[in-house]
Amino acid sequence: MLKYVLKSSPSCSIRTMASFRETLFANYYVHQNVFKLDEIDDVVNTLKSPLPACFRINPNASNASNIEDSLNTEFQFKNGDIVYKDKIVKPPQKLTWFPKSKGDAWQLECGRNALSKLAKENDLFGALHRFIMLHVDSGAITRQEAVSMIPTLLLDVQPKHRVLDMCAAPGSKTSQIIETLAQDATNQGFVVANDANEKRAYMLVHQTMRLGMMSAVIACHQGQIFPGLYNDKGELQTTNVFDRVLCDVPCTGDGTLRKNENIWRSWHVGDALTLHPLQLEIALRAAALLKVGGRMVYSTCSFNPVENEAIVAELLRRSNGALKLVDCSQELQGLHRRDGLTKWQVAWQSKSKKQQKADRLNNAPLEWFAEFNTDIPDDLRGYRLTRSMFPPEAKDYHLERCMRFLPHDQNTGGFFVAVLEKNSSLPGENQEGLEAFEVSYEHGPKCYRYVCKLCGGRDHYIQDCALSNKSKAAAAAKPPTPPPAPVAIEEMGKENIAFSDYFVPLPDDAWATIQEFYGLTPEFRHERLFARSKGAATLSYVSHAVQQACLAGNALNLVNTGVKVFVKVTTGSHKGFRPSQEGLELLVPHMTKRKLVVGWSDFQTMVKITSTQRFTDLEQSLVRKVQVFGVGPIVVVLKPRKPLHSIVSLSIWVGSASLSKLVTTSDLDILADHLNTLSCSDYIA
Repeated sequence: MLKYVLKSSPSCSIRTMASFRETLFANYYVHQNVFKLDEIDDVVNTLKSPLPACFRINPNASNASNIEDSLNTEFQFKNGDIVYKDKIVKPPQKLTWFPKSKGDAWQLECGRNALSKLAKENDLFGALHRFIMLHVDSGAITRQEAVSMIPTLLLDVQPKHRVLDMCAAPGSKTSQIIETLAQDATNQGFVVANDANEKRAYMLVHQTMRLGMMSAVIACHQGQIFPGLYNDKGELQTTNVFDRVLCDVPCTGDGTLRKNENIWRSWHVGDALTLHPLQLEIALRAAALLKVGGRMVYSTCSFNPVENEAIVAELLRRSNGALKLVDCSQELQGLHRRDGLTKWQVAWQSKSKKQQKADRLNNAPLEWFAEFNTDIPDDLRGYRLTRSMFPPEAKDYHLERCMRFLPHDQNTGGFFVAVLEKNSSLPGENQEGLEAFEVSYEHGPKCYRYVCKLCGGRDHYIQDCALSNKSKAAAAAKPPTPPPAPVAIEEMGKENIAFSDYFVPLPDDAWATIQEFYGLTPEFRHERLFARSKGAATLSYVSHAVQQACLAGNALNLVNTGVKVFVKVTTGSHKGFRPSQEGLELLVPHMTKRKLVVGWSDFQTMVKITSTQRFTDLEQSLVRKVQVFGVGPIVVVLKPRKPLHSIVSLSIWVGSASLSKLVTTSDLDILADHLNTLSCSDYIA
């Protein structure tokens, strides 16, 4: 055991600190051999510089080539033409290691803050900023840090895969997965984007709706107890259900210091020790949910081996040979990476509640432990410091196949990635893996050696046993929750309906009303229309695969799924559902009523409506066309001269004396930009 004091300056900014070498952070990672002593100057210089602003171009976007052309021409300029804070600003640059098959990725080395400020001072950067934001809203561009793109690229998702993103918020990695799944026109694949926090789960909805929700399911579960999926018999299957699992676990995040100095100020060696058990539980559940032959990626934005290689090593041990690390050294050529660590130590720093945080960090000594043995105090051994935090005894785990990405190697953030494949099922009834080392360790915590007298189990005390009178009484007092009944159409949108996290199919009477109003053909798969049982003012169309795997029961706590096709609307003269703009591609081919087909000129007039346009301000020939429908929603469709793959349409409200848009201003801007990429000669005048 080594014991000595390392100094820290928690109140200092990284950009103003006098000596990075003297900080607790630097000394800890030099000791762990994450940073070499002779490269500390390079590390601090990189941390002082802004993190490049990066973004990806969606390869499925109809205007992807136009976006790339603009970045290559319109927004290029000579080095030295633009200066910000006495530093030369470089034009947008491609990330050369990003595979062309996945689209294109670009970066601005000046960073997001400089981009925002230059947008107000420089015409070219103002245009660039507006250009990026417009295409972010449309889903053609996704802003994402460069190293954050790596886990999904190495996950090797294929279009028909079933994928789980276990800790998905804010959703940039999920968006990468969706872009691949969207290449399958049959919609057999889907991604379940899960997050334990409900507010963060709704952030996922905002992110994924830009790209379309047909192949996305947003769920809210703790990752370590994610329930699974339903099979084709409607039975919940708790293991071996996903082709790919992305396990980007909660972490200390000290690799993100360049964009979040609050992490620096509160950094403490004990944070990783606290998160380690949760990270391991999530990773073990990910492995259990993965199909045999499938691939999972474990990743963090932390430098700490306790959160990284230690988790991977324990995952391999507890899988008992079911998992193996994949050598990805030949993938993503041009991307600088370092091998995973095979040796490290575990540090402990005591915390005293009586001391101020600054004093505590300055004066409390770090205690280093090279092995898990009786040198570790009894009150720490098996509790705060577990065997799984230390290097494994086995030499055939190939931890060097793990990948570390350091900021100063390629001007990025810090990241850790490990790719694993599953060769067989893990041990245990629910594939929970082998027991923790402490269970059979004679010097481990007493709780592991305790045997319940009721059931013989060792993972709980008798008062917590399911067979105890207390547990039986609690179970008897809690009535089972039945699945919700279908919601009548007249009740949809009312706030007094009890809340439920289950999606329910649209009742037949509700469908009959909608079908008659819009003249929808029998080919429209109305059995895939689902609604929420509270505030069910929205009807979503889901894929058959999602309907079968996620909506066959109520085990999954779903936040959102499917493409929004109808929205409830009630006025003095109309009550029913109007078409949603994002669902028009699904609806228009089946509509025989409430559809107005127009030429290029009339359609441009409709797009220019920013709020409400009175009939007196429109061409009377167009007014006569819309008045035929009477008050209510209609869909305006641009008529091509010959059949085209894509449908250009707009949801409009016809009033008694005016037309109103049924889309957001942002959606109109996106549609107008899309029209600029089309040739008017392909459509009737």
